[in-house]
Amino acid sequence: MYILHLPSWTPNENDPLNGNFIDKQIEAISLYAPSITLRLIKDKTKNHTEINKNNLQNIVITKYLKASFWDKIIGIRQLRLYLKGRKSLSAIINQHGKPAFIHLHVAYPYGVIAVGVAKSLHIPLILSEHWSAYLTHFHANKKDDFSPFQRSLIRSVFIFVVSPPFPISCSKIFKNIIPKCRELSFPTSSTPINFALFSR
Repeated sequence: MYILHLPSWTPNENDPLNGNFIDKQIEAISLYAPSITLRLIKDKTKNHTEINKNNLQNIVITKYLKASFWDKIIGIRQLRLYLKGRKSLSAIINQHGKPAFIHLHVAYPYGVIAVGVAKSLHIPLILSEHWSAYLTHFHANKKDDFSPFQRSLIRSVFIFVVSPPFPISCSKIFKNIIPKCRELSFPTSSTPINFALFSR
């Protein structure tokens, strides 16, 4: 059994520090449980898949999503992203079997992909949120940005937040809020895994 990670933020050529702390968290998780990470990276020219198996406990699959002329239309861009992301997640599951759960790191924009796959295949889904868009002063002025990933969270069984202000802000919108945990024992292989958080 393994954990399937889907980070919405991931390092890339244009921004090598984007979400690098999430990589560190996944590396720490892989010390206790095998992990496979799917990185979805938008690119102007690349359209291939890279697989890093240097550490079999922490396999990293990078799928480059080549830009298209049709991406100028928001609805088509979102649909293409959803279909390609879902196809990539499903391919991993077909090859490696069902994971213990899908661990989504940051809900927007890939939350809708994780929710779709988790629902259709009956796989537990958890979210570790790092984005400050939940804070009242932020989303009051960014309502258009807030609603898309709000929908992706509503079906998550548990929502984990990693900063002290988040539980109050999130609890106004969502249920099952679990504040930041510094220490959390990982269940043994014989114990059903429903949710877990590993934080910095």
